[in-house]
This record gives sequence, structure tokens and C-alpha cells, in this order.
Amino acid sequence: MYNLYQQMNGFIQSNGKSLTAGDTFTCRVNTPDVGPVECNILLIHAPPECKGSLENKDVLYGIMATPDERAVFAKYGAARTLTNMGNDLETWPVPLWSDWSRPSLLQLDDFRGSLTEMVPVLQTKNIVATLDTITHRLTLVISSTALELIQADMKRFPPAQEGVITNQARVTFLLDLDAGAQAYLTWRTGQEGPAIFNARPNPTGFHGCWMSFSGISPHEEATVQESIAAREDGIELKMKGSTWERLYQALMSRTPAVVPVGTETVNLSYP
Repeated sequence: MYNLYQQMNGFIQSNGKSLTAGDTFTCRVNTPDVGPVECNILLIHAPPECKGSLENKDVLYGIMATPDERAVFAKYGAARTLTNMGNDLETWPVPLWSDWSRPSLLQLDDFRGSLTEMVPVLQTKNIVATLDTITHRLTLVISSTALELIQADMKRFPPAQEGVITNQARVTFLLDLDAGAQAYLTWRTGQEGPAIFNARPNPTGFHGCWMSFSGISPHEEATVQESIAAREDGIELKMKGSTWERLYQALMSRTPAVVPVGTETVNLSYP
């Protein structure tokens, strides 16, 4: 463990910046059974079960992963990576194992054809979304750093510009891991529609791994309904121009708001 700490500290010094949740690094570990092994470490915010006496502090938790899993983590974030691994291993919020030479549980090809492969995706951190299946309310909690990225991207589609809201208007960003989640959407290539991974018994809502805001153009409004719905392992909001404008103004001004979207609502908040 001390050797691992030294390697992590050396990585920080050589890169000139601190490590945070969502980062990865490589180290060598002397294992008792197979000798020196190069390990990929995925960093997340430690779940309460792993903090012990440090439960009131923001602690990082390192997860050993294969190179393939590290590639998925680096591109798609902790939520998509760990929910798929958790679903395979039936563990939550972090996978548990002691096998240094285990095969990869997932790789980038597992998400070929995903919407996240077809559109630009913002690499946002510290943002979570929960869709309550009873109240039909989507709660979106956005950190200041994530909000800055979303604001910059939304400026491509200002509501005051006539005709800009079409089905091509789309803002897509990653959602973070919430260790306290009741359930998560999971999806891989070849799967018909999203599946639900129950992290807790009898869930009343679910989390997504990414979110996408999509416009409905005026000529589509008669046939396309506004909605908040699961798409793959993400959550998609489809909005006509007036709804887009309300959401746009609330996000641009960092204003807490409740925005109706069809028969559902979006509850915006900022920690």
C-alpha cells in the first residue's frame, strides 16, 4: 500500500496537477501470487460503505481495472463503466474481486452504435440526474464546473434565433456516479432498449449515465411529443422551442427552477 501511495504521489508530481474523481493512472503492484503486475486505477468519490471513520470527508476510492475498462472509464465516465461492471458482478456501488489477472468485463466496442458515439459528448463531472417513476420528476444536480461546459455548448442553440430548434439541436453530457442510487440504466450494443440494474431493493426511480437535451422543430410539434425518457443507458429530454427557452434561461442564469416537459418536470438545482 505504501508503494502504491508513492507511485500515485510520483504521478501527481510528474503531471503537475492533483488527481480527482474521474481520473485514472497506472501503477505497478507486487502481488503475492503472480508477482509484479501493472494495474490501472480508476478514481471515484468513495461511497459511504468504504469511508469508515472518514464518512464526513470527500475521500477518493481507487478501483483496479484492466486497460479495456480504463479506456471505457476515460471516455464515458464512472457511471457507465461501474454500472455495467456492477451489473455483471451483482455488486454495488463498487465491484469486488481479488483476481489480479481477470479478463475485462467491458470494452469500447460494447457501446458501438450508441448515441454517445454519434454526437459530441461533454466530459462533465459531478453532475447527477434521478428520474422518479412515481412523481415523474427529473432531479438534475449540476456542479459549477459542469454547468460552465453545458452553458458554453448550449450557446450553439440560442432560443432567440428563429428556426434553430430542430431535431438536430442536441446538447449531450456525461452524468456522474451516485453511490446512493436506487437503480441505474444499463445498455450495451445489441441490447434492445435499456435495462435496469437494481442497486437497492424496490427502487422508485433510476439514474442515467448520460443526458441529452434535444429540440423538436415547429413542423414536428403535431406528431412528436415532449418527453423525458430513458434512451440506452442515458436520459433524453425532447423539448419544443418554448420549453427549450425556459430551460436555457434557467441554466444560463444558474437559477433553480422547475420546468415542465410534457407530462414530466425537470427540477434544476446547484450544490
